[in-house]
Amino acid sequence: LANHKHVVCEKPMCVSSEELHACFDYAHQQNCFLMEAHKTVFTPLNQKLFEMISNEEIGEIKSMDAQYATKLTETISGWHFNQPGSGCMFDIGVYPICYANRMANSSILKVSRFQDEALIEYENGCVAHIATSWDVDMENTAHIYGTKGSVTCKNFWKNTELVMNDKKIVVEQKSDFTGEIEHACTCIESGLIESPIMSRNASLEILKVIGV
Repeated sequence: LANHKHVVCEKPMCVSSEELHACFDYAHQQNCFLMEAHKTVFTPLNQKLFEMISNEEIGEIKSMDAQYATKLTETISGWHFNQPGSGCMFDIGVYPICYANRMANSSILKVSRFQDEALIEYENGCVAHIATSWDVDMENTAHIYGTKGSVTCKNFWKNTELVMNDKKIVVEQKSDFTGEIEHACTCIESGLIESPIMSRNASLEILKVIGV
């Protein structure tokens, strides 16, 4: 940013809201684009799912459950657990958080944290349970429940298919990172210095759940 370069930074970009505001404020001063990279929001499947949810194809969203966990405690060092902004909630844990925030499409009202799990209550009444871990393996599946149906998607942060009301939805995908980069390029080409989707506020909402 100091050299007037646009920036897309892998997640989590910052470990506190103070740092996040400082980065975005400086980007604005430099007239540079800044975005925290969350591929989960920009995969073709999740863009299509967001559109279908917005069109109320499963009605009003009431509840969500999303998890991403894999047993890594025997292969990673203690450094990952002891530094500021460390631990699996800052690593693979941001995937279910980002997913839930996007699909709820509402500001967070309240967060209850239980170690590496969280219950997120949104202002629109939706409730999401997210779980992550480096100690155990989980299904790594997301479930979304609405008043007119439900969605199930395994490996929701990178998958190309899901099931909605017993119907399989399939999309094409170059890679699970392509969407976020194409979005950033479009924003920059349009003269934007902040993404309308992965904005400062979207990053702040994730930090609310991480608890920093």
